[in-house]
Amino acid sequence: MIYRTPKYTKSFQCTADKCRDSCCIGWEITVDARTLAKYKRMRGALGEDIRKSLSPDGCFLLGENMRCPHLLKNGLCRIICEKGDAALCDICREHPRFYNYYGDLCEWGVGLACESAAQLILSAKAPLAFEEEEKEGEVEDCDEALLSLLFSEREKMLAFALDEKRGLSEKLFILESWAEDLQEFIDNADICKELFVFCAENQDIQSFFTEDRFAKYRKIILSLEPLSELWTARCENVSLPIHTDENGAIFSRLLAYFIFRYFLSSAMEGDCTAGMGLALFSAAWILAICESEGRTTLEGIAEAAKDFSKEAEYSEDNRDAVLEAFSAFNG
Repeated sequence: MIYRTPKYTKSFQCTADKCRDSCCIGWEITVDARTLAKYKRMRGALGEDIRKSLSPDGCFLLGENMRCPHLLKNGLCRIICEKGDAALCDICREHPRFYNYYGDLCEWGVGLACESAAQLILSAKAPLAFEEEEKEGEVEDCDEALLSLLFSEREKMLAFALDEKRGLSEKLFILESWAEDLQEFIDNADICKELFVFCAENQDIQSFFTEDRFAKYRKIILSLEPLSELWTARCENVSLPIHTDENGAIFSRLLAYFIFRYFLSSAMEGDCTAGMGLALFSAAWILAICESEGRTTLEGIAEAAKDFSKEAEYSEDNRDAVLEAFSAFNG
């Protein structure tokens, strides 16, 4: 199995007690079966306290202010302090990493829901540089011809998303058309014999940022189950962005992140528009939040991206709802 990741992930580090928005607060933490068995055997006061803190269905019972029962007052994890990272359950050890599997390839990275990862992603000078290493892993069956086509097109899409000569509105509009055309090709052509060709230069470019589109986007975002009551109020106050090319490089990296993470996995399931729709929606809504709230620095934009990611990306139900909203087969 080949494991492939952006080079910047090697620089990721949890900021632990220095984190301003701990992932140990506000999240439901489900302990995997392997770690549950380990906790049942763990001796000493820590083992007893862990067992007392678990619900019947294997989740940590959150305390005051939705804090994990093992989060110390100094912001550190008691389990790590006493037993090390190896004693953590899978979700705690892996957060904010994600993994997508395609045949004998696993693509992985770190996600925006962590403030440290968000700043890393949005500041990366070479977001298209990847590292690969071979590890043991179970190879999954996949359509090799489809995977080859999608890899080729996604590589071009990522390069296009990061093209400094194009404005963000133009990028979003063309990428939407690109995904739609690719979906039509896959649905109707023999991908083993016919060649898909998309020319960005031949597109009749229109503004991506329209009142109608943002009315649809607002309806989607407000239909999701909020993690925070403040999030709903923030989204209600978001207006159509006007200055769409300020901090263009940062928002291009943001767009590339979403395309890298979601386009291929969605397209391999037969839906090119769902993953691309999520990517365009996410980049556009984060831009709108930043403009509405006057966020212009890397740190400010990263914080808004992190907040969006926690609400709309790292909630599985909310993410699926967004994907469904942009599915080629929805209606």
